[in-house]
Amino acid sequence: MSIGRLFVSLILLAPPAVLRAQTPADTLPVVRRIAPADIAPILAGERGNVVLLNIWASWCKPCMEELPFLSALRNELAGKRFTLLLMSDDDGGAVDSLVRPALRKSGVSFPTYNLGGTDDERLINTVDSSWSGALPATFLYAAGGRLTLRLVGGRTKSEFLDAVRRLLP
Repeated sequence: MSIGRLFVSLILLAPPAVLRAQTPADTLPVVRRIAPADIAPILAGERGNVVLLNIWASWCKPCMEELPFLSALRNELAGKRFTLLLMSDDDGGAVDSLVRPALRKSGVSFPTYNLGGTDDERLINTVDSSWSGALPATFLYAAGGRLTLRLVGGRTKSEFLDAVRRLLP
């Protein structure tokens, strides 16, 4: 692994407390811009945990309805071998005007990612080639890193919780 890639990986995987300590309050929650190619290394860094990856956008009503459920799910499963990854597909220029306000309104206070409105086909092929690209899209990975479930369209907290609990030790 190159030094530059290692540095990027460390920044992307930095604990929330480290990111908050270096971030002015008006830019919270922290939103890191990534490319589809960064998704695999982020997921690999979570091996050993059940991972729920949710791709959303601020203009998507079902996405906005489920963000509070996801935030509550993360809080409820704190201390378990569980990781929630939120990735906004909003345009990269909309992070301050749309993404952060949407996250704040939904009660999300932890670091998330922004895909910058990347090429849909590239994103689909990176995440799951059988995915249509519709949002919201949630992908559930077992602790070993294997994709076990894809949920397209809005879901409830109990649907997310039931799916995750089936994979937790």
